[in-house]
Amino acid sequence: MTSWSFDSEAETGTWETVKSPVDVTLRAVTSTANGPCAVGNKGYVIGRSETEGWGVVIENGPAAAENSLYTVAATDDGKRVWFAGGNGALGYYDLEKHERRDFSEPKGMDATITSLTVSGKRSTEKLLLADDSGNVLPGEMKSDGVTMDWSHISQPAGDSALNALCSSQQGVGYGVDSNANVWQTTSDEGGSASVSTTRATVSTPRPPTAGASSSAVGTAGSTSRRTSRCGPRSTWGTSRSRRSTSTATR
Repeated sequence: MTSWSFDSEAETGTWETVKSPVDVTLRAVTSTANGPCAVGNKGYVIGRSETEGWGVVIENGPAAAENSLYTVAATDDGKRVWFAGGNGALGYYDLEKHERRDFSEPKGMDATITSLTVSGKRSTEKLLLADDSGNVLPGEMKSDGVTMDWSHISQPAGDSALNALCSSQQGVGYGVDSNANVWQTTSDEGGSASVSTTRATVSTPRPPTAGASSSAVGTAGSTSRRTSRCGPRSTWGTSRSRRSTSTATR
């Protein structure tokens, strides 16, 4: 069984401020096939290319409603970026087609979606969403590659929200709540995803010995300071908006 390996001799990294092309609070960031992508207030989605720096990809969210975005995740191949936020805002930006699609308020979920995770490659991905009212919603892309098939909404922790989500390459989703619980998705008899709980045991790491070096937390990324209003077209492209029709798994 493999385990984490920590380098006690690593030097502490440094961070450098990189100017953003938008004047709003940015709330989440992820990696994509084109480079890093961040989301924030008013529905802004920004991306960075190696040659053109940071630029605006989407300026008003998936439904052009300017709802703030709080979470972002990419497909396993990095070719599609999903984002979600206020008033049930949900959508993706397809890096190959330069296309935005709106899936807002899936199954009537109209609270703030605070966390999402994506598993699988573009056009075959699975999603798991969590909002600030404790609702959790699984879904997966249908065979057409652009329509979502949603399962049922559940509240595994009651009205307590799941604070963060992640998923494995096998499509298993995990979440954590404020009561020291770790949640895991399972499949019911009908093949739909559901969520069950398991208790996590967390050990407290021992303090470092005297004279030991601290492990690096992170290092700075690009020092690019480009502030172009338009997204880097060479990789990110200009978005085209479409509203997608979603269906529910019964």
